[in-house]
Amino acid sequence: LFDLNRAGIDVQFISDVSQALSPGKTALLADMDENWMVPVDTRMQALGGVVFRRLRSEVVEDQMAREAAASHAEVQHLKEELSAAAEKDKAAITQHLDAARNKLKLMQGVVDARLSQTRQDAEAKVSALEEQIKTSSERRKAKIEKRITDIKNDLESRHSKLAQAGALIKEAVNG
Repeated sequence: LFDLNRAGIDVQFISDVSQALSPGKTALLADMDENWMVPVDTRMQALGGVVFRRLRSEVVEDQMAREAAASHAEVQHLKEELSAAAEKDKAAITQHLDAARNKLKLMQGVVDARLSQTRQDAEAKVSALEEQIKTSSERRKAKIEKRITDIKNDLESRHSKLAQAGALIKEAVNG
């Protein structure tokens, strides 16, 4: 499960695949960049297979944003409890608050690494596509340019979600 989570595969995806996977069948997970889905779908259908797709950005960044929001809310709740707690309970609440903040600090490292990795991945894809443009026909160039625009827009969307998660984390840790 750790490896699946690290790969950006969420619990709902696992549930969907598990329901479709009957005994004796096999699942294949692939991280791929598709320009055209029909060849894979057609071949898998001919083999009796089913294709499930999830955009990585729909899974990883959304999960990080949810976790950051939940942890932020937890810290806020603990701070409220601490301010209203009896003196005898304050040490235990402080301990929970410190643990929640430490968890957030670790999460911040994951978010920062994800920000860096998504940028590097997008830059590598754009660079490879720009190389393809040099030797492509005009029709193909237009498709490649659209793909580059899509990659840049996806990067912007993913970075926005991660930046929002990072802001919540920093507020909870420093607040």
